[in-house]
Amino acid sequence: MGQITAMRDDESAPAPTTIRGLPKLNVQAGKHNLDLHGDTRSAYDMLTRMFGLKATFDPDLQSRRVHLRVDDVDFDTAISLLAETSGTFWRPVGGDLIFVAADTTEKR
Repeated sequence: MGQITAMRDDESAPAPTTIRGLPKLNVQAGKHNLDLHGDTRSAYDMLTRMFGLKATFDPDLQSRRVHLRVDDVDFDTAISLLAETSGTFWRPVGGDLIFVAADTTEKR
């Protein structure tokens, strides 16, 4: 045991370097009942407002009719359903802002 203890370095290991990734969204906690009617942009605007966020859109985004009605969903579930329903994807831009674009190979 003494030999093992002697082999330890006195210096602690350096802290791992963190890699900066996508910004973390400051989503208001909780669940909401959704009944979104309208086009893609208005649906995202309504959804993001419910959770204390804002949305910005790719200028090339073609608007589609959207109808999404679900009860008692959190932000992650709601936005995943909306993205799938509208043929879009989103990425966080800042703490309270997301960017929405058409879900195509070129845009991803």
